[in-house]
Amino acid sequence: MGGQGPPWVFYGDPFWGIISPRGLPGHLGGEALRKYEINVLLSPNLDPNQLNLEKELIARALEAHGAQVEQVEELGMRRLAYPIAKERQAYFLVYRVNVPEDKANALAQELRLRDNVHRVMLVRAAEPYLAKG
Repeated sequence: MGGQGPPWVFYGDPFWGIISPRGLPGHLGGEALRKYEINVLLSPNLDPNQLNLEKELIARALEAHGAQVEQVEELGMRRLAYPIAKERQAYFLVYRVNVPEDKANALAQELRLRDNVHRVMLVRAAEPYLAKG
């Protein structure tokens, strides 16, 4: 299992019983939704219209892959630690989403296909550890 913990988690809700499969609390069957943070670095050479178009296309891709957007954080233009595609700056977007586990990598791959997207980093949010009581 390599440090991922047991495939079950204890939840004290009597409706769900004592043990629920990992990733499925409060979810009746279907696909397991996981929390992810998606960091997108866009080209710094975009004008405001192009920037809005890229944001709209990212939102469509998220919707097409069944993602539920919790929060969108626009960090704006930031200096990079090292050049990417010969650029020293990039426009940063951070999305906090719930995505079905099996569609997360496909979503990241689709976002990487855009010409104005320099980097996409998909990070699964850490699950809180529940103390034994």
